[in-house]
Amino acid sequence: MKDMKFVEARGSGSNWQEEYQRKLVTSEEAVKVVKSGDRVVISFLGVPLLGEALAARKNQLKNITIHSFTPAEQRAGMFFQEGMDDVFYNSVEIYSGDWVRTAPIVLD
Repeated sequence: MKDMKFVEARGSGSNWQEEYQRKLVTSEEAVKVVKSGDRVVISFLGVPLLGEALAARKNQLKNITIHSFTPAEQRAGMFFQEGMDDVFYNSVEIYSGDWVRTAPIVLD
């Protein structure tokens, strides 16, 4: 946690649109912050371009853990292709709902 960096929230009010535009970057630029040994979570509603840009860096990275919802989805499928296991470790996490968890029974 000590290595985490936070962006200071500034620029509220009428300038928020200018600040938003200033912070926009390409997917290739966005994944430059990922370094060897990092964990990356691919959201169920994530942007496929980010995964593609990260996969394109396979020769620059090693030991990246990818957490995804399912390997079949287009956001994470590229990490399951042949030759990618040398760089990316895939962790598929399935959440079916709270019905699979035990809950205490309260009787009156």
